[in-house]
Amino acid sequence: MSKKLLFILLIAALGVFSAAGQSDEMGAFLVGEFEGPTIITDMGMTPSMFSESPMLSAMVEAGDLPPVEERLPAHPVVIQPVHEIGQYGGQWRRGYTGPGDVWNARRIAGNDNLLFMDYSLNEIKPWVFEGWAANDDFTEFTFNLREGHKWSDGTPFTADDILFWFEELFLNEEFLPAPSTFLSVNGEFATLTKIDDLTVQYSFSAPYPLFLKVMATPSSNIASHARRGWNGHGGYAPAHYIKQFHPDFADEADLNAILEEGGYSNWVDLVKSKNDWARNPDLPTLAPWRVKLAPAENPVYVLERNPYYFGVDTEGNQLPYIDSIVLTLAEDLEVLNLRAIAGEYDMQSRHIDLQKLPLYLENAERGNYSIRLDPADYGANVLLFFGQTYSADAEIAGWLQNIDFRRAVSMGVDGGQVNETFLLGLGEARSVVPTAANPYYPGEEYETLYTAFDAEAANQLLDDIGLSAKDGDGFRLRTDNGERLTLTLTTPGASFVPYPKIAEMVASQLQGIGLNVIPEQLERSLWQSRIDNGEIQLSLWDNGGTEDVFLHYNNTWLWARPNYTDWMRSGGAIGDEPPPAIKEAMEIWVSGPSLPPEERIEAGKRFWEIFAENVWQAGIVGSSPAVLGTRVVKDTMGNVPARQLANVLCMTPGCTLPETYFLKR
Repeated sequence: MSKKLLFILLIAALGVFSAAGQSDEMGAFLVGEFEGPTIITDMGMTPSMFSESPMLSAMVEAGDLPPVEERLPAHPVVIQPVHEIGQYGGQWRRGYTGPGDVWNARRIAGNDNLLFMDYSLNEIKPWVFEGWAANDDFTEFTFNLREGHKWSDGTPFTADDILFWFEELFLNEEFLPAPSTFLSVNGEFATLTKIDDLTVQYSFSAPYPLFLKVMATPSSNIASHARRGWNGHGGYAPAHYIKQFHPDFADEADLNAILEEGGYSNWVDLVKSKNDWARNPDLPTLAPWRVKLAPAENPVYVLERNPYYFGVDTEGNQLPYIDSIVLTLAEDLEVLNLRAIAGEYDMQSRHIDLQKLPLYLENAERGNYSIRLDPADYGANVLLFFGQTYSADAEIAGWLQNIDFRRAVSMGVDGGQVNETFLLGLGEARSVVPTAANPYYPGEEYETLYTAFDAEAANQLLDDIGLSAKDGDGFRLRTDNGERLTLTLTTPGASFVPYPKIAEMVASQLQGIGLNVIPEQLERSLWQSRIDNGEIQLSLWDNGGTEDVFLHYNNTWLWARPNYTDWMRSGGAIGDEPPPAIKEAMEIWVSGPSLPPEERIEAGKRFWEIFAENVWQAGIVGSSPAVLGTRVVKDTMGNVPARQLANVLCMTPGCTLPETYFLKR
């Protein structure tokens, strides 16, 4: 009996719903209909009077803030909440796992995109930009800012903040030697012109029909300061604040003193640190919340409402409804999940363990919460990636770059067993390609290409490529010195799926094809650093965000970063030129955004064909709610949608506008 069936019987036994007729859907109470808030674009519906949180009213009365009417732009963003007008106040309680878990905050509290993609990823809406126009061939885009829009410190937000970022940071080769390709077409960067204080124009040398969608997608790297400023991107920056750390504007003696006092090696590191919304409480922001206590120095990570946030509800109440977000450090994922089971968090999907779903359901009434599942529609919740720029051991590097070796390893992993053991049977063994509903779906044959478990074929393939020699225990031997071929499978410790435990199972499965694989667990920020430096041989992760492969800024990061990605972004100026197959995939990814829709869809299909054929990432399990798709929602939390997208493009739960969530009194 599968764990999925056991699960359905369990919920039926708990009296949550009748098992009759439910098949594998888990019931509407767990997987509901997509829903979300509505952004009102009719200016005639803008409220004429505004209200604010009592927390801010007290500051106004004390003379510490101007009235709400003076803090809002002339035309604020107007949002109709998904269910009802909310109530002000309270703390949103969540858990986090340490200094490396800053995306915990960026996803829920960093809604400052230049344009906005609605909760279904189908409609582009005004956001920081109030309006836009494009010429007929999509080579020129003009955007209007909101009159009276202000940073969180009350300083006006103008076109100069966009120009400063573009000219002094993005195009500065010392600061960004490999800037994002999302602001270029066919290798040529845009020209950005300030028309006036509230108008900017982006001009491209060739058509860029995907540009508006790029500007509405926070994962694109060039359209969200709170989510992307940390790496030097973001699309804009508070010029009045960052200039004091930039050598072209700051006094040299003052800057040197700041560098020495902070222990920064250079101004580039300084600016990236100061421009990190998630870690710098002093950084002005346009997002609904700002950091009050940063995670590195405190066991409690605190975000507080931005008094100048530019969004209101349909009755004129300035958002967000919730005053603060308090993330409490959990020593490990087990502690975090036990706290969630006990009802100590108001709404959390990050780090919630799908394996503990029966426990969550059993304790839901006692903990005063409900469980909601958001199955993923991208390729793989669990994938095995092969480090293509690993070079420390020439023998191992050679095998990692060998297509037949990768195919054999992929066929030697039993995704079905992983699914049943760690994902309650709620996913399916499949490759990294997107699901059939995706426009870039390459076809049914690619769903299981080199992914279906076949130990016999895998063993034969390894024999054929020269790894037929084995020791007395049946492990394959290196071809350079005759010793046992040993690979390291490195996973992050604190993450959405129990990757360390899955790594142990994968290592055991690969013994069946004669490979000695040693699991290794690292703290997530150290794991990320090892990836950035090309030091990891094998690892496990997911490929969330690739629902639209041309919008996901780092869709290549797991197999190409840093050497090949730097080469791509810099036009060959830095990094290493990739092999032909990787180069073909990169060329499709770079040129795709400039193609007409029909051609772009065909290019996207070819992209995924290349991925499936070359197995730089071996899909293990996909289509499950394992990654950010298992939500614990307190009954007192209002305006939480029944179902949401669980992916990077959506910045789950960002596109459901957490600023409209509220705590019921």
